[in-house]
Amino acid sequence: MFRSTHNSHITCRNVQDYLEVRAIKFRETRTYEKPGQFTVEIHKIEELNLTKIEGIDSVTGRTGGNGKLWYEFEVRPVTFYVAFYSPPPLFSLMVWRANNWYSGLNR
Repeated sequence: MFRSTHNSHITCRNVQDYLEVRAIKFRETRTYEKPGQFTVEIHKIEELNLTKIEGIDSVTGRTGGNGKLWYEFEVRPVTFYVAFYSPPPLFSLMVWRANNWYSGLNR
């Protein structure tokens, strides 16, 4: 897939006997936070109108509001975000020693 930022075109190629592009959905996401309470993500999704390009077996869609458009919303409490998206603390995953590894080699 190739998206040209200069002219708002998204182009995808068909792969013969493997992949046929039937739809291209362009998604923009905005995130809003109320510190200490919740996070809201608003997704603007547009199903682009496709134009076939003959000769190179690809399709192109143009962003900008001509296709079917809808919005999706996600509201999450901050505790959910901290539990699932924060990185684990460093050096807390396991204690590793050379003897642990070598003991597996002696059969």
